[in-house]
Amino acid sequence: MHRLPDSGNLFNEAIQDALLIEDPAAAANAKLEISRALRRVGNVDFAKALLPGLLLDIRNLDDPRERAYLLRLFIEFQCDVAALEEALETVKLLDFDPDQRQAALTSLAVALAAAGRFDEAYRLADDIEELGDFETVLEAAGVRLADEGRFPEALEKAEEIETVETRIRLLRGMYSRNSQTELLHQAAALARDIDDKTTRCGVLAELILSCTCTNAPPIPPFATELLDEAAYLLQNIDDEYHLATLRWKLGTAMFRLKRVDAATDYFRGALASIRKLPNDYVRALMLSFSALDLAEMAQTEPARRVFRLAVEAAREIEDPAFRLERLTEIIRNQAEASFVDDAMETFHLLEELPASTRDGVLAEGGVGVKGIHKAWVIGGYADVLMVDSGP
Repeated sequence: MHRLPDSGNLFNEAIQDALLIEDPAAAANAKLEISRALRRVGNVDFAKALLPGLLLDIRNLDDPRERAYLLRLFIEFQCDVAALEEALETVKLLDFDPDQRQAALTSLAVALAAAGRFDEAYRLADDIEELGDFETVLEAAGVRLADEGRFPEALEKAEEIETVETRIRLLRGMYSRNSQTELLHQAAALARDIDDKTTRCGVLAELILSCTCTNAPPIPPFATELLDEAAYLLQNIDDEYHLATLRWKLGTAMFRLKRVDAATDYFRGALASIRKLPNDYVRALMLSFSALDLAEMAQTEPARRVFRLAVEAAREIEDPAFRLERLTEIIRNQAEASFVDDAMETFHLLEELPASTRDGVLAEGGVGVKGIHKAWVIGGYADVLMVDSGP
């Protein structure tokens, strides 16, 4: 049996570490990271218990820019834990910073719409200045209406959205809920009018994935037409990042359509593009989630090989804070794929990080302590990793 320290002890250790951080803004950010980790592992009550003290810490910050930034993050977290009444009060504290207030209003309006509180969401949305942000509220409302079976009203919301990609995303979401092929036809017609070939290819790939996902109805015949269109567009794209992303999506669609040889070619091409990327941080990210995709397709050995590549890329990251972030993410993905021994091996690589990263404030990529990340990993996958929860 694999045994690691108890996640509850690690959370307590992380909280104590955060209390030792001298910079008030950094300490508040660390506590917010702990709250996020607690929410992720399902301990929402514990996370909420930290919020009153954290809000007081943020309100007492002297620097108005730091105070506004952390208030916005705090409101987003309140939305994540469905503390919407509290968030409606907190947003009133952001009147002194219009930009952060706009971002907070968007998050809160989206959360209210997703909760079915449409009137409140629309009232807040009236104060949102950016069209794209306003339309994310309409999209959230459309998805909630579709969830409630109110498809004509959801379609009305889609028609109110001017941004093509956002409207298509809502139509895809509606299709996943009522399987009306006409919704995909509408989305495909909109996609074909997108001028940028890379964007058009990406949107078509997402539509194909909607048609072929596990819980979708029988694949409509025109899905193969979309696949052919996307494959043709792919020939005219030369950016390695976009090539990697699009090849992977099309490979996934091919795999679902039982075109295994074609899928394998796309996956190999995607991995070749990923390995050409100069940024270790991005490369580790893409390799890690590609490996998880392969594991979900029951491609066990290829998935393990790609996870190893992700670990290699993460270990090349110079900034210890960013390296910590990527390694933690890889561990979570390995655990989710049930690669227990691999996850444990990667977990122990955290000990290679310098003491300043393990025990103190991280570099400019984010604030936190190593204990937070350990607790996040262990607490989230205790059942997979068979963690010893004893003393």
